[in-house]
Amino acid sequence: MNKNVVAKLFIAVFALLSSCAPSDTTVVIVSTNDIHSSIDKIPHFATLVEQLRATYPDRVILADAGDRCTGNPYVDWNEQSGQPIIALLDSLGVDVATLGNHEFDRGQQVLAERIADADFEVVCAGIEGEGPLGEIAPYTIIERGGLKFGFVGVVTNAMNGHPDGNEECFVGLSFRSPEEMAARYASLDSEVDVLVLLSHAGYPTDTLIVANNPQYDLVLGGHTHTMLSPAKEIGSTLVTQTRSNLRYAGVTIVERKDGVLTIENSLVKLDTLPASERYVEMVAAIKNNPDLARRVGELSEDFDFVAIANMLTDASRKALNTDIALYHNGGIRVDALPAGDVAKSVIGFIDPFGSRMVRVSMTTEQIEALIVDKYNDKGNPKESHKVDLHPSGVNYTIVVGADGEAVGVQFDRLKAGRTYSVALPDYVYKNYKLSTQSAVESFQSVEQIMEEYLTRQSPLKPDSKVRTAESK
Repeated sequence: MNKNVVAKLFIAVFALLSSCAPSDTTVVIVSTNDIHSSIDKIPHFATLVEQLRATYPDRVILADAGDRCTGNPYVDWNEQSGQPIIALLDSLGVDVATLGNHEFDRGQQVLAERIADADFEVVCAGIEGEGPLGEIAPYTIIERGGLKFGFVGVVTNAMNGHPDGNEECFVGLSFRSPEEMAARYASLDSEVDVLVLLSHAGYPTDTLIVANNPQYDLVLGGHTHTMLSPAKEIGSTLVTQTRSNLRYAGVTIVERKDGVLTIENSLVKLDTLPASERYVEMVAAIKNNPDLARRVGELSEDFDFVAIANMLTDASRKALNTDIALYHNGGIRVDALPAGDVAKSVIGFIDPFGSRMVRVSMTTEQIEALIVDKYNDKGNPKESHKVDLHPSGVNYTIVVGADGEAVGVQFDRLKAGRTYSVALPDYVYKNYKLSTQSAVESFQSVEQIMEEYLTRQSPLKPDSKVRTAESK
């Protein structure tokens, strides 16, 4: 069968619906990735799905490329963590999804429960081991409108032999590389009309995969939060990704006419669509949580990302009574906060991981080694070669060599050979390379630290002074 792929700039959904008249051989794939529990966007997404199903009855497939969870306390701090987003996706009629690294954030048992809750099929190739997850199917075949679609799922494997996340979440599991798994199941193209890679491996990896495996007709990607508009054409394969947090949804129209299969893709900006009243009510019910709505403080002015990072580290240093505090960039999931009252839910938006701060003792040289190693991180290139650890109690400059690698750190007030008490997030303590042998002296939850800090310091003024630099 001849196959053509066409990438289009994102357009309004109404224009999209009229651009391809429905026929017995037209199927629409609606794709999402990195939703991160963005339930407030679900009513707009529901409108898109409803409009497409009205135009293409029984010929719409909904597919998600992972990271459905982590990003919203109304979902993540639910008694059944992650369950609200699964319930919403089930109501929407999602057909197939793969696993993202954040699906593992609450542990394998919670993930197994969410998979069991889901009406949609979860596919992910290359996960091996015993435990509560059981066996995850590597692929599935879905038939719609007279066409067979094969969906192969893969997830990133970039950190210590497993996806990004706490080591303890992956105990007993091993992960094959997404490149290896995509290649293994590329032969599925002989059994289907359209072979789809449902990938949470990231855009750079996706491009490598399809360059070596042209059997894939379509890649629905995720993980790197890349906005591909127009979609990328690599040979005869169309690669798309919809950024993150349901800002956009992908709409891929697959049409077979006179023996030729044509694939066209567009992104739809979801906030341009009206909200479905039914889903507005469903989201409101999920957010009916008096504890999360409770006022815990006030911001006197708008906070930018730097001010948020400084607030977190200052609060942690004060709570744990340490000389300095460090907080990793990836643990902060809000770019800005508006002036005014702060609800408890805001803390969960800032750091949705249920993080705890630990108190350890480190020498100046050990702190330097920690910062340098993370800057040069070979196992997680998405986070390397940029400042990652935001400080309180010290300013520092990373010295970068001609090859782009960090070679040292200059501190404004730490002395060589001295030992300091340091507050660190448990994620950093467990997953970064620390040369210290110091025992953890205390644990305190970020939720508790921030609530107490905001309550006592409000109205809180922003400190947007950057405390780090790079010298190249």
